[in-house]
Amino acid sequence: MRVARATPFAEVNMTEEFRVNDTLVDREPVGLIELPEEVLVIEKRRERVASVEVRRERRVHEETVRVELVTEVLVITAKEGGPSVLLDGLSLSPGESREVITYQGTADLGKQVMVTQEVVVFKDRHVQKSSEPLALTSGEVVVTRTPATGGTEDDSRQ
Repeated sequence: MRVARATPFAEVNMTEEFRVNDTLVDREPVGLIELPEEVLVIEKRRERVASVEVRRERRVHEETVRVELVTEVLVITAKEGGPSVLLDGLSLSPGESREVITYQGTADLGKQVMVTQEVVVFKDRHVQKSSEPLALTSGEVVVTRTPATGGTEDDSRQ
């Protein structure tokens, strides 16, 4: 902060003449007084207080699935007392049975990805109003008149 001080005015010509009633007044600057004043300066900062990482992780678990599979079988029996039967190139004797599988159940296990839950992530900004008292100073010109010694009373009123 700068302090008020008188500064010579040699470099600036501010001499002026004017009339007050019938008197010509010649005004000449003899110095400059700087009046400092404090002004309010606000600097706002964002300070990181925490860091957050949001990620999706893959968890693997095993499940045992029980599936009922059906197999269809054709049972061929040669009748007693009848002629022999030829099955797949083999002779089937009377009273003998053979099975031929017509359908066999199988299971193909597969996976399908489905969205089962959605999570929404927000970023909020909370604005808080704050009032802080601050005293500011300013300068002012104070003129103290001291009568000259050795002069007349009329000289001190000038």
